[in-house]
Order: sequence, then C-alpha cells, then structure tokens
Amino acid sequence: MAHWTQDGEHWWCSRDSWAYATDGTVHQWGPRDLADETAEALAWWEGAGRPEMFAFGLTVTADGDHRVWLGDPSAAWPLPAA
Repeated sequence: MAHWTQDGEHWWCSRDSWAYATDGTVHQWGPRDLADETAEALAWWEGAGRPEMFAFGLTVTADGDHRVWLGDPSAAWPLPAA
C-alpha cells in the first residue's frame, strides 16, 4: 500500500483499492478498506512500542517459506497468502 498527502488531503492506494480523506471524511473504492487498515496498523505499531523500521526482518527459506519478525527471528509470524 502507498500513502501520500496532497494539498492537506490523504490518499492511499493498493493494487485493487483506493482511499481519499479530507476534512474528516474518507471515501474508498475497491474491496479493501485502506483507511481502516492504516488505522489498525498504526494502533498495532504504537502498541508494540513504536519499533524502529530496522527492528523488523524478513526470513525466506530455501523452500520458499516467508516469515516476518520483530526484534527476534525466532519469534516470526508467517506472511498471509497472496
């Protein structure tokens, strides 16, 4: 997902969805609720102690398994299926 501001308004886009927020109103198109996903991600990040970007890691095994981790590679969680 990408996010940018333009003239004080917020825009989000993904492969299949868009969202636009201005003056406290959010307009969305597509199957995903990008503004809510962003709010949930922000709440998770704040609840995790606002970790730095470089505290996150990605491990990919030879058999194609992908795991994301925060701080400790042994505490990884699998990525959702695409």
